Amino acid sequence: MAPTSESHFGHDSGETSVGSREDLQTVLDGISAGVILQHASGKILTWNRTAAHIFGLEARDIVGRATADAEWATIREDGSPLPGRDHPSMVTLRTGRPCRGQVMGVRQPNGNYRWISIDTEPIFATEAGAIEAVAISFTDITEQRQVAADLVRSRRSMATLLGNLPGMVYRCQNDPDWTFDYVSEGCLGLTGYEPDNLVNSRTISYAEIIHPEDRQLVWDGVQEALAAGHEFELEYRIITRSGQVRWMWERGIMVPGDLGEPDLLEGFITDITPRKRAEEERVGLELRLRQSQKIEAMGTIAGGIAHDFNNILASIMGYAELALLDAEPESDLQSSLDAVVKASLRARDLVSQILTFSRGGEHDRRPVRLDGIVDEAVGMLRSVLPSTVGIEVVVDGAPPVIDADPSELHQVVVNLATNAVHAIEPNTGTITITVGATEVAAHELTAGELASGRYACLEVRDNGCGIPTSSLGSIFDPYFTTQVNGKGTGLGLAVVHGIVLAHGGGLRVVSTPEVGSVFAVYLPLCATGTAEDPPASGEPVGDVCGHILVVDDEESLVVLRTRELCRQGCEVTAVTDSLQALALFQADPQAFDLVITDMTMPGMAGDELFRAIRSVRADLPVVICTGYSERLGKLADRESTPDAIIHKPVRHEEFLATVRKLLSRPRPGR
Repeated sequence: MAPTSESHFGHDSGETSVGSREDLQTVLDGISAGVILQHASGKILTWNRTAAHIFGLEARDIVGRATADAEWATIREDGSPLPGRDHPSMVTLRTGRPCRGQVMGVRQPNGNYRWISIDTEPIFATEAGAIEAVAISFTDITEQRQVAADLVRSRRSMATLLGNLPGMVYRCQNDPDWTFDYVSEGCLGLTGYEPDNLVNSRTISYAEIIHPEDRQLVWDGVQEALAAGHEFELEYRIITRSGQVRWMWERGIMVPGDLGEPDLLEGFITDITPRKRAEEERVGLELRLRQSQKIEAMGTIAGGIAHDFNNILASIMGYAELALLDAEPESDLQSSLDAVVKASLRARDLVSQILTFSRGGEHDRRPVRLDGIVDEAVGMLRSVLPSTVGIEVVVDGAPPVIDADPSELHQVVVNLATNAVHAIEPNTGTITITVGATEVAAHELTAGELASGRYACLEVRDNGCGIPTSSLGSIFDPYFTTQVNGKGTGLGLAVVHGIVLAHGGGLRVVSTPEVGSVFAVYLPLCATGTAEDPPASGEPVGDVCGHILVVDDEESLVVLRTRELCRQGCEVTAVTDSLQALALFQADPQAFDLVITDMTMPGMAGDELFRAIRSVRADLPVVICTGYSERLGKLADRESTPDAIIHKPVRHEEFLATVRKLLSRPRPGR
């Protein structure tokens, strides 16, 4: 529109170049945008209904006023006042140039502001003439700005929410690099990389962060789930920017792309390393519990059979040894009986090992030097080691003193050395046994539980075949063996395990196939630091006489003991019922010089019979015989204990030596 004179817009003109004033108003009112015609003088000539609606005014309130009127209180986008001279229409009148898309706020009579995007266009009287008017058009963008502001707030809230999640939210392409289109701020704490490092793989792709051993598993897991139309859920490891290995849990879905865009993956990843470690600890505890249950179960079985089996062995070995006393030297009969005794001793040792690792054996603990035990065991081993295997002992520093059962520690050394021999054969090799004291870290242990600190150490090292990694978790199981059939019972290391743990110690095993193994035994140091001197052996005692009460519910053993003692010139009263034995004793307490009783018997157990006898006659020597009994361990807690304890089966000479020693002791009034 290019009017040629002011009369075209004057209030006193009756017509215009486009028709009547009413027709022009009709045209303006039909426009959806707000329209204002402003005279060069600054006064508003007219406007349309949309403008009136946006401003919240009637035509009579605006026509004839200026856009720069201070009462309109226009503001800029940042909320600061917009001076009248800076109004877009005034700028156009001043410069003759149009303004485009300027945003401003106008205040309605009710005090609310409406936001508009305004354009201005100058109208010239002639092509080269002065500006006659300004055409102002504007659209209400209040709702748009509100939506935009809400979107910004929503995005900020979402960013804050995602940033507070214990992990990271992502959107990525389904490609081998897992190229991220978006990743939340949580990736920094999770991976050590900033979001910008990962988006579009600018610094590193997420696939490169995944542990190399797990990358293919992650890819296969995602593709398999997507092919089935399911969400995917994975657990895998990553390597963080600092080099730490952490466990991740991820859940995601496929999101179809729009307008031909490729499908994307969206999901959430969080750190589950603490949970994984807890699971590993739980598994370790369960393994130790199962190991303990195995040993406990074997102990229960052993306890159930040991008594009866040892009675049978005691009869076999005892009668064979009695028969040997009458056999002709170097005769076939003597050879056969020797074989029976040797077989019985092997059976006795086997039962002893079962009882030891099941922790059912009795203990005689005292301060002892560990190097002395090792020297004694090695001295015995040298005579039986194959010529292809050498053995050496190294004492590192001052020999440690421990509170232990010497016979059980002797068994530990022998079993570990025997295990090393089996690992070396049929090749040549060397076993090195080192004794000393060392610092131990609790996490280094393979078996047992120790607080970190200083302990006595017995280390047995070999250069044998080593132990397969798959077998390391089972080497202390009863009857587990990697040896061929016929070599070893599978009880050696189980016995070591039982003895060491019963002494409050721990074990560490390090083994490399084809290189060798190291078994380290850690035992608490003795608080006194001083070993007891071994008891002095007494002078040999000859045959002595006396009246002996023998009590055992196994008739064959009663007959055996009677024959053994009678051959020594002793008078024997033998019964198979403990209650009958007590009645005989109570009838004449002074009639007996010694009582030999079994522990496990019906009616009255051996320890109960012992206490009943001692309550009447405190000076009477009492010997308790046992193959296995949990009750025996409780006797040490009592003020009075038996004079001797004999473990079945016992060698003939050992049994008689005990009897001679007790009968030779002086007693009051005898």
